[in-house]
Amino acid sequence: EYLQGQGQDITVEAIGATEGNKVIESATFDLYLISPQTRMYFKQFADLGEKVGRPVVQIPPQAYIPIPMGIEKMANLIVENI
Repeated sequence: EYLQGQGQDITVEAIGATEGNKVIESATFDLYLISPQTRMYFKQFADLGEKVGRPVVQIPPQAYIPIPMGIEKMANLIVENI
């Protein structure tokens, strides 16, 4: 909603880490964000993203906080990496 309110035609969806390999492998989305609590899977997901030509980015903890500052940081992270 925040991005659309900023005039960006971007939709963000969340999936579980257990679905990560399958979803990245199918190149369903333009960008994959890895939450701070699942960073142990980052290299695995990043390697797969590289294989299918999709960026995989770690979310810094400051962008994972559901307050205005965190939401803005998350939006900037998305826009910068698409």
